[in-house]
This record gives sequence, structure tokens and C-alpha cells, in this order.
Amino acid sequence: MDNRKIKKILIFIIASIAVGAGFIVFFFVINNMGGNVPFAVSDPFPAGTPGPLAQNNNAAILPAESAIATESIDVLVWPLTNAPSRITKKPFGLKVTLKNSPVSRERFSGYHVGADLEIFPDERDAIVPVRVVCSGPLRMKKWATGYGGVAVQQCELFEGAVTVVYGHLNIDSIRGVVGDALHAGDEVGVLGKGFSKETDQERKHLHLGIHKGEAIVILGYVQDAASISDWIDPAQYFTKR
Repeated sequence: MDNRKIKKILIFIIASIAVGAGFIVFFFVINNMGGNVPFAVSDPFPAGTPGPLAQNNNAAILPAESAIATESIDVLVWPLTNAPSRITKKPFGLKVTLKNSPVSRERFSGYHVGADLEIFPDERDAIVPVRVVCSGPLRMKKWATGYGGVAVQQCELFEGAVTVVYGHLNIDSIRGVVGDALHAGDEVGVLGKGFSKETDQERKHLHLGIHKGEAIVILGYVQDAASISDWIDPAQYFTKR
């Protein structure tokens, strides 16, 4: 075998070794990156972060330091001052009957799909302003059986589009016209006078409901437990303000 053939064989062997080494290095790097494309994806729900719909009806306030409370959802503002201490008679999900109702002169029954915010003793004859809980357009203002004056607003929350029901308002006090933009913290109206046409003969208080989706639904109660899932417990979305 002449020298030319020997050189060609040696060059082929060296080139083969180099190519093989290159493939080994490439697969080593990919394997150490998890075998995936090298783009970091942050976890929007780090371990230990409570979900926005945690099944805990006693959790009235989302922690301010929670990633969900500060980044992932529009945190609602309370419509009345000292709101957590006002939910004393009819919280979200309570099963109400004419016999076991926590209020007298009960007219309704079923699972309560809102949170009732009661007045304090010194507010019985006072003007009680109700603030807008989130930013979004006014979708309805009318007088309705069981509520008296009621306003409905559309907002975007963590779950997507929702409609917010403000019940038992003095209808003449509801600000703006349908389609107007409402901003969180602004006054939407004032509570109606207790046991009058303004509240449809109900006690003076605010019924606050949050219904999932864009459909306007102003029910205060549903008759089967499964239907509660169409609603959101307002207390789980609020922060102190």
C-alpha cells in the first residue's frame, strides 16, 4: 500500500472521530437542559400559593403578598367600609329556608349566591354610599322584585368576564347610564331605606353577587347546590382598602 492511500485512510479515521465527538458533546448539552428548547418558563402558581377560588368560605381576604392577589387578578375593593365585619347574617352559599333564616320576615329560600353586607346601628337612618368594586361598564340599572334598586356591572377577573350585582340600592341614586364606565372605588349609589319600596320591603343592607360570564343574572338564590358553581364568593377576591 503506497503512502497516498495510507494518508487518506488516516484522514478518514481522524475525521470520523471528530464528528463522533461532536455528536457526543451535543447530546450531553441537550440532556443537561432537560431535552427541551432552552427557554425558561416561570410557574404562575408557585408551590404554596392559594388558588383564587380556594374552598374556604372563611377566607375573607386574599393575602396582599400573594402572587395571585397582586399580579394574576384584578383585586376587588370593598363596596362598604369595614366590609368583612358586615357579613354576619347571609354569607355566600348559605342554605336559607323560611324556618331557619337568620333574618325575620324571610320571603325567600335556597342557596344564597351573594354576600350580604349589613349596616351598623348608626347607619340605620344615615346615607350609606356604595363603592364600585372593580372597573368595568354599567350593564343594568332598574327596580327589581326582591331588591328594589339594583345595578349590574361587568368586570374582568381571574376567572374571566363576570357580572357584579349590587342589590338594595336607592334606584334614584345609581350613577350614570347603561354603558358608562365605572371605576373601582367610585360611588355607584347609596343603600335604599329599609323596609321601603327602595329595597322592596327588605332590610337595609347590600346584596353583592358575582356571576361568571357576561350574561346578566340577578338571582339572589338558587335551588340546587350544583348551581352555586356559576357564582363566585365575593369575600375571596377582596383585599383591605
